Parts: sequence; structure tokens; C-alpha cells
Amino acid sequence: MKQFMILASVLTLFACETNAQKLNITTIYSEPNRVTREVPETGAVHNYTTRKEVTERLNPMIVMTSKNAEILKFRIQGNISSGRLNINQVMKIRFEKGEQNANSITLRYYVEIKKIPGKEGSDVVGYNYTKDETYC
Repeated sequence: MKQFMILASVLTLFACETNAQKLNITTIYSEPNRVTREVPETGAVHNYTTRKEVTERLNPMIVMTSKNAEILKFRIQGNISSGRLNINQVMKIRFEKGEQNANSITLRYYVEIKKIPGKEGSDVVGYNYTKDETYC
């Protein structure tokens, strides 16, 4: 019983450590916006509906969160478009460590997108993604 408790506590510690590098995905929503426009030539009034994004899109970038002597922690963020008759989902983010020259470092990441056949909800416009990484 004692060994089981020790094993469970060690596994819990490992789970907490890996949770920091988890891929977080949030949905970008839109709402209908009613617009009225008059045609100057005929004088007729046309009503139509457009969609306005409610959720802000994240700009694709790498942001450094903390820097120690040997360890760099940074956040990878961005967005993808998805909607109507094609569903795009982020499967994973592949990170490549680049060259380090004096005070500069080259980081490269690739977002793998899976295309799923089907229909997306009318309020969904895309997805934001964020992931925290550590560079040693």
C-alpha cells in the first residue's frame, strides 16, 4: 500500500509538469449583424446580414515568457480559419530548435492542421491556439 501511494504521488508530479506544455485551443465566434443599404441609382433599400467576429484572433507569433541562464520559456500562439463546409482543426504543433548564435536564436514551429469533411456551426469562424514551450 505504501509503494502504491509513492507511485501515485510521483505520477501526479509528472502529470503536473507535462500539463504546462499542453496545446490549448479556443473557438473564434461570430454574430450576425443586420445592415441596411440604399442603392443611389434606384433609391431602393436592401437589407442583408453580415457576420462580425466577437472573439479576437491571436496574431501568429512566439512570445518569450521568462528567461534564465540556460532555460528559455516561451508561448507559441496563432489562429486558423474554419467554417461553413470545411472544418480545419489543429492536430499538433511541431517545434524545431534552431541555431543559436551569440545573443540570437532561430526558432521554427509548424502547425499541423487536419481537414475534416462536414459542416461547421454557423457561429464558428476559426480557432485560436496557444502552447507553452521550454528551450534548454
